Amino acid sequence: MGNDDLEELDLRALSDAELVEQMHDDLYDGMAVEVVEGTTILLERGWSAEKVLSDALVEGMRNLGFVCLLPDEYQSPIITSFLSPNHREYDFRRFYGELKTRGFVIYPGKVTSADTFRIGNIGHIRPTDITRLLGAVQRAMFWPRS
Repeated sequence: MGNDDLEELDLRALSDAELVEQMHDDLYDGMAVEVVEGTTILLERGWSAEKVLSDALVEGMRNLGFVCLLPDEYQSPIITSFLSPNHREYDFRRFYGELKTRGFVIYPGKVTSADTFRIGNIGHIRPTDITRLLGAVQRAMFWPRS
């Protein structure tokens, strides 16, 4: 690793696209402070809170192996549907219970015939709530990841 790799990254100097990519990397690496800082910068640049938090949620869930029901261009910033894991040991009720004991509630997907669950992203939600949720989801995953 060269000296350049050790320098602190100036998040404010990044373009929006670069900042979002860096935040997704930080989210994956569990760097909550950096995600909060990046979120603050995007909000200062005029991004809506719902969009910033929704993007963080979706990218974090993808990092955990989940797939969104809809393509990104059709995603709602306030509620997101994810396909249920295609694993014989996955059980929505158990997953729901595991998350509830950690302080989070998800909803069964009743909108389509696809086997999904939904996560709401509305109200007084902060970046730290998203990182806490993603940590809870990771700990609640009782089925083996493929």
